[in-house]
Amino acid sequence: MPPRRTGIRVMRILLLVLILLIAASVLLYDRLLAQQGIRHLDWSGLSLSRSGVALDSLTLERLGDDGSLLDLRAEQLNVAWPGYHDGRPRLPAVHSQHLTLRWQPGSQVPADATPPDPQAWRDALAWIPERLTLDAFELDLPCAVGRCTLTGSARLVRGQRLTEPAELHLELQQDGRLAQVQAQVQRLDTDWQLNASATIDQQPLLELNSTWQADSATPLWRGHVQVAQVADTRGLFAWLQQWQPADERLLHAQAALRVQADWQVTVASGDGALDLQRILDGTGDFTTTLHLASPQLRHEGVRGDGLALALALQGRFGDGQLQLDALPDSRVSAARLDTGQAVDLRDVVVELAGLNLQLGSGTAKVSGPLSVNVGRVQQANVHPLGWRFVGQVTADPQRQQLRGKLSNTADLALEVEARRDPQGALALDATLAEVFFRAANPLSKTALDWPALLEFANGRMQGKATLQIPADNQPLALQVGLQFSGLDGIYDRSELRGVSGRLDLALRGQALTLDVPDLQIQLANPGLPIGPLQFQGRYSAKLDRPQAGQLQWQKAQAGLFNGQAWLAPGQLDLSRPSQQVPLQLKGVQLAEVFRVYPAEGLAGRGTLDGELPLLIDAKGVRVEHGSLAAREPGYLQFRSQKIQALGRSNPSMQLVVDALDDFHYQVLDSAVSYDEQGKLTLALRLQGRNPDLEKGRPINLNVNLEEDIPALLTSLQLTDKVSETIRQRVQERLRQRNVPAP
Repeated sequence: MPPRRTGIRVMRILLLVLILLIAASVLLYDRLLAQQGIRHLDWSGLSLSRSGVALDSLTLERLGDDGSLLDLRAEQLNVAWPGYHDGRPRLPAVHSQHLTLRWQPGSQVPADATPPDPQAWRDALAWIPERLTLDAFELDLPCAVGRCTLTGSARLVRGQRLTEPAELHLELQQDGRLAQVQAQVQRLDTDWQLNASATIDQQPLLELNSTWQADSATPLWRGHVQVAQVADTRGLFAWLQQWQPADERLLHAQAALRVQADWQVTVASGDGALDLQRILDGTGDFTTTLHLASPQLRHEGVRGDGLALALALQGRFGDGQLQLDALPDSRVSAARLDTGQAVDLRDVVVELAGLNLQLGSGTAKVSGPLSVNVGRVQQANVHPLGWRFVGQVTADPQRQQLRGKLSNTADLALEVEARRDPQGALALDATLAEVFFRAANPLSKTALDWPALLEFANGRMQGKATLQIPADNQPLALQVGLQFSGLDGIYDRSELRGVSGRLDLALRGQALTLDVPDLQIQLANPGLPIGPLQFQGRYSAKLDRPQAGQLQWQKAQAGLFNGQAWLAPGQLDLSRPSQQVPLQLKGVQLAEVFRVYPAEGLAGRGTLDGELPLLIDAKGVRVEHGSLAAREPGYLQFRSQKIQALGRSNPSMQLVVDALDDFHYQVLDSAVSYDEQGKLTLALRLQGRNPDLEKGRPINLNVNLEEDIPALLTSLQLTDKVSETIRQRVQERLRQRNVPAP
């Protein structure tokens, strides 16, 4: 065969082989890109040199197995030729004048998703360039507000081996603010050390020092991090706002921040040095301190001035459990808290030392002591006083409980307990420590609603209250019980002695009841002595109409002039315009009446019984068609210079004056009426004789008497037999009556 024809055949064969190789390369190239999820790869301005590859631009689009999308564009990209060192690939240098990256996370979970392989991590780290320089980069990333753009520059320098030192210099810019990060990783003997620092707007922000002891199957990880004293956190939170939205209060409120933490972790045994799960499965302890101070914070009508948080925590974790303990000097304080609901708190300090937090296995629990001190509480229903709570708190997602002692600077003390059950129902119990009124009255010094005219100088009182708030919109329930004994004091212008008994108040929805199982008063003296008094009954009403309820009683009686006054068991309906209740009188002694009544020369003896129909309406209380009668014969004596002078000046009255000098009656009865102004009218009918007058012949007398009872009581209250407090109140009342109307 001629040589020329043979050469042509060889050339044809080589050309065919070249075409096949090119076709195979294209097919393998497309398959390789498809395996890596690269949907698009393009470049321009390719040039090759002994130092590496240079591109004017590189565009790459990659679709991940989870649906994530990565778009990358590099301009003026220079990549040094890769090589090998110690059997591992190495990339000496990468430089880009401008890098743009856009990443969109996926929403799918890959079917073959497996935990990260530590060896794969090491292989990937080996491809990190020994010198990476990005003169400028622009990152388009998802963030809490949607999409966010982050710009900056970066420089990374490391040795040929992963065990050699590496340094990172990073600058980030956002809205005219500058953050700088510097980090260094190096290995000393068998330990890895990481040192990092960060600044924001040229001001120190963070320092981190960490050591990894990798010379055993269970390495030890130690570290220290400190957030420098940030004088004003508004800049920091503004920087972080789009990545992790902060409360608007933090963005506009000036605050100072300082944080410090130390930790030591024994890493769990395993094969992969870079396996994060080994840290999570390890055991360790740590301490952290946090100091936060703000001159003022506002939120939804609540204002706090001079706020400060000092928190020192000691923690331990292991076996899937985390435990935190608040150390001494952990507290929250405020110079002032104004809730906007007519409650103003001053000098508030909440002590947190001793609190314990446990987390693990999907549960959380807080327990330990809690102390709250308030220098002054200003509220419409209480006097400005200091308050203090000391107790214990226990809380988990299902139940919460707070119990302890609540006291104030007026010596009022209560044992309180608050509970919340898994259904969300709330319950509050409060027990009033026994009050001894001989020492002081903490109730009147605490409550502004305490009746101003009620004073106790002796006796004791204790009580208990329970409030239940259901979670299912059922009506709340309130129960209050008070027990008292030996109370001596004053109400308005009446003296009270020996007040004992029990009061039980109950409220459920709109239903209000007040039970008085046994009330006893040894003496009530509004100017004339009444007592002992006994009452047993109940008052029930609707909460929206508390004055229009029903009063029921089983016992209502009082001692009166050495006799008895009582109401038969019955009830009053205060919603009715008027009603009548008969007051029974029995055994009233005339001698006691005349002893109390301030009339000169009046004496007598006898026992009176009767009935006074009490008519009650909007005008007040009055008596119509009442009656009194002597149970048996007695006598009356009226001997005074005034009555004798009346007889001498009026001959028609001389017989009456002489008869009443020593009148022995067989019949004494009287009609009784009493009006709303306090005028008492008696229509007396007397039948009897004076043994020394006209040989004791029978005499019948009809006498009409009127008395202003309020004025009579006032005169009795101005005597030396009443307390100075009552006398001053009577005098003040008289002065007010004498003031002319405007």
